[in-house]
Amino acid sequence: MRVVVDEKLTLEPGILFRDGSNADDGFGPSASTPPGSETLQDRSSSSLFGGNTNAGLENISPSDLPAAAINDDVDGNLFLEVAVALGADDKIGDASNGVFQVRNDTNSSQDIAIRFPTFGEQANGDTDDVTETQAVETFRFFDSSDAQISTDDPTTDPQTVDNSVTVSPGGIEQIYVDYNTTTYESALETAAGISGNPFQQQTATVDLVDTISVGTEDGNNVS
Repeated sequence: MRVVVDEKLTLEPGILFRDGSNADDGFGPSASTPPGSETLQDRSSSSLFGGNTNAGLENISPSDLPAAAINDDVDGNLFLEVAVALGADDKIGDASNGVFQVRNDTNSSQDIAIRFPTFGEQANGDTDDVTETQAVETFRFFDSSDAQISTDDPTTDPQTVDNSVTVSPGGIEQIYVDYNTTTYESALETAAGISGNPFQQQTATVDLVDTISVGTEDGNNVS
């Protein structure tokens, strides 16, 4: 996932990828203590997909899932990779340990929400693809109050979002990823080109989301 951010905000790796428990601690995925069983990596040196989201897993194995990798950068140069198992329902990070953190560098409060401008190779409308709606329901983003702030309906223009989070001037908000690959397990298997045969071990990846937009709310629009 590449991140597009509003110019009023600064988006950077969250506490999940830092070497301590504070938002201003240094970047250090290998020194982090995740709240769950997440495998965390520096995308610049250990991409989960070798830098190619259409490839199979690299630098990790299926036993390392769930896994996430991010680079030490900000705003539009920030890239997040997430790899999760099929038939799972869990999260990467939590309310106190975001995969992202949003800094409000303005003098006024900003309402923040997340939308999905572009989708991945297996959610672009081909016959065997996962639909865009299935993609946004597979990966959802939550704030530090455990409220979903990402769209559930990618079919509208602009995409509607039921909730936003208010970040005060100078404030920092943690955002984590919730994933569910159980509800649409059959569709994900089809998109991956695997059979679902329980007697045949198979590994494949499905690219669902290419870009997310983290922006301020102005009515129903990202400004």
